[in-house]
Amino acid sequence: MKRGKEPPNAVSALRRWRDRQRHDRAAEAERRAVAAREAEAARKSSLRRAQAVERQAEQKAEAISKAASELTRQESYFSGRKDEAEARRILGMVSCSLAAFAAIGFIGPALTIYHLSHHPIPRDENALLIGLSLLAVFLIAFVALYGWFAFWFQPWRERKRDAADAAQQLDQIANKRQALEDGAFTVIKSRRPFGGPYEVRFNDHKA
Repeated sequence: MKRGKEPPNAVSALRRWRDRQRHDRAAEAERRAVAAREAEAARKSSLRRAQAVERQAEQKAEAISKAASELTRQESYFSGRKDEAEARRILGMVSCSLAAFAAIGFIGPALTIYHLSHHPIPRDENALLIGLSLLAVFLIAFVALYGWFAFWFQPWRERKRDAADAAQQLDQIANKRQALEDGAFTVIKSRRPFGGPYEVRFNDHKA
């Protein structure tokens, strides 16, 4: 049996060269695909970082805006507290009239009882009526005296302290507002369970 003829060296070399070319093209295509995937991953990672930085900047700006709004709300509240405390001065005059009414409510029945102790009346329905009337007057006088102390005298007496406390709070709010304008604050991660992820901390100890 005859052997087949071996291909010439030139044909074998050409075949090997074509195989190497195919292999090189496949390897180059694989390298390009890997490079493209890495470039896409890097692009997406860079985009995510840029978005995270942008989102963080927006959240910090929102925290600063909330701090300014909170200062405005507190300023309005304590200004009202201060005005209300200073307006209590008029309670002094009104409380005097209410105290006089309560005193009359106590003094009147006391004088009546003193008079009746020296000039007793017959024990009939008139005596019962007078006794109930005196008891009612005593109760009304007691309620009036308690109302005078709780709702008139006590707020009037504490007006200066409340006004001073409100003024102190307003000074602190003014210092915080100035710190916001001067940039003397730090935006930090919030530890509160509510609100945004960031909060403003003022650097000035007066704030």
